[in-house]
Amino acid sequence: MISEASSPLKRTLKLKKNLLSSKYELCVERIRYFTEIYKKFPDDPEVIKRAKAVSHTLKNMTIFIRDDELLVGAETSKNLGENIHLDLRTYRNTLDKKSTFKKLARRKPQPFFIDEDDRIELSELIPFWKEKSLEGYRINKKLLLEGLIGGPGSVSSLAPNIAMHQGTTEGHLCAGYEKLLKLGYNGIIREAEFYINQLNKEDPQYQSKHDFYQAVKIYYEAAIEFARRYSTLASNLA
Repeated sequence: MISEASSPLKRTLKLKKNLLSSKYELCVERIRYFTEIYKKFPDDPEVIKRAKAVSHTLKNMTIFIRDDELLVGAETSKNLGENIHLDLRTYRNTLDKKSTFKKLARRKPQPFFIDEDDRIELSELIPFWKEKSLEGYRINKKLLLEGLIGGPGSVSSLAPNIAMHQGTTEGHLCAGYEKLLKLGYNGIIREAEFYINQLNKEDPQYQSKHDFYQAVKIYYEAAIEFARRYSTLASNLA
């Protein structure tokens, strides 16, 4: 049996206690930086715009390293936080109301809190995303037009036991880590460049393919820079 006093277990138990004793908080940094990019490049293809938004977020978001932490990285500026995905989900005006946040703070299971300055900033960002969310006004609209949701012949009517998951699905996906570990970030960037050079400009899908590979480059270049930010922070803390 491993003793609780052993160094690795003691360290991880301390980290676990730190997280479990922290309050759940909402963070506006991601949607702040996404909004800046979507306002700056309104006419860019969606895949490029989203890649630029992720890159901008990783370059500017708050980063930190907890005491005794060996594996670093966080999605938000909070110790135990959640992002607000106005770009992905339709919120049906609930976040416009101050009472919504009071209810979130009072609920017993997983109460969420938000700083007043962040709540005010969020209220200023919300109007821009009305009728722009990926799920409500792009995916669902297209599915409705094609008759895939709602009515006879829809996915739900033809396959009633299948669940459709849309929106913030990051935790429900299995990324190709084997390829990532084999090639590394720079290897994937080189692969994207290779495919760009192989594209045929006469191909009707040339532009969409080019945009996709260009987005891959933007994502992975941003990931490298994000790792370097943590490397610098770790060196400064050492």
